[in-house]
Amino acid sequence: MRRCGVRADSPPGPAGRRGDRGEHDARGRGADGHDARRARFVQTANAEDVETYLALPRSSRAAGFFRWTPDGTGVIGPYTTPEQVLGTRVWDLSGRLVRSMHWTGSPIGEGDVFSPSGRLFATTQCEKRNALCLWDAATGVRAGTVPAVKGGGLLGWYDEEHLIVSEPAGEDRVRAVVTDLKGREGRVLAEVRKVPGSPVVLSFTRR
Repeated sequence: MRRCGVRADSPPGPAGRRGDRGEHDARGRGADGHDARRARFVQTANAEDVETYLALPRSSRAAGFFRWTPDGTGVIGPYTTPEQVLGTRVWDLSGRLVRSMHWTGSPIGEGDVFSPSGRLFATTQCEKRNALCLWDAATGVRAGTVPAVKGGGLLGWYDEEHLIVSEPAGEDRVRAVVTDLKGREGRVLAEVRKVPGSPVVLSFTRR
């Protein structure tokens, strides 16, 4: 974990994020040879960050990956509650805790946690059964529950009304499927064979 900061020359929003240390560029080029997209990410594996993290009270420590809020002004991540379950917290870019939701479970999504509009976000470990929970980002009120299968996962949002989930397809395959917010499956986007000893990693990039 690290405390993030914004430099004065940082462009606003998720398209131009910066961290206060360990900063790197990742550029993609379009067909015309010009930069098509520029992203920023932050390196956190250094002694100073470890020391800062361990100095925090246990109740203030994040317990997983950070992801950007839709407006790019903060990050969202899971934390362990005093009841030893996972909840959701939001920090601003100075590292200040601005919101804590102990009832939600852990944010999930290989891509976006938030729906394209930013209205909803998804979590796991929010039910005793296999399920994904959807929450209103403004109020923290549950907006829906999507049945899930054992061994599955959330790859991201296909659009405002559909998710992309990964799930086993027999003993030796895994597939990516579009599902609506009631859990009804639709289009199969991909199906791949598992190779023993090698994880299958699926990802989705919205255009």
